[in-house]
Amino acid sequence: MTKRPVDEQTAHSQQITDLAAALDYDDKFSNVQTDLIDDDYPSPEVINQRRPDLVAEYKGRQIIIEIETKSSINHYHTEAQWKAFHKAVHDDNGKYGGFVIVVPKSLDKEVRNRAGELEVDPDIWEFDY
Repeated sequence: MTKRPVDEQTAHSQQITDLAAALDYDDKFSNVQTDLIDDDYPSPEVINQRRPDLVAEYKGRQIIIEIETKSSINHYHTEAQWKAFHKAVHDDNGKYGGFVIVVPKSLDKEVRNRAGELEVDPDIWEFDY
């Protein structure tokens, strides 16, 4: 697990909470799961030896979602996660419908560059931080 500064960890946890609630409210998504201890959602299963921040079903397939912050983008743990989730989406015979990285708007370019270096192709969603 990535050790984040307190303010980033707070933002990370809040973004998981907010996104889970938004996905749960949206009729297009179902079976929302989070990797937070203190919420009402079940925990996502381990995927290629890594547990994602969020998983939600969309059109019958699971979408793997990771929330990142400035300090986590270049961390070895993050690299292992991105590769594991990318592999799951491309090797799973249809179970997973996509891999999404959610980042502060200011980090969009840095995340795209890092994903390119790691040869992974996530969708990137941005949030204000």
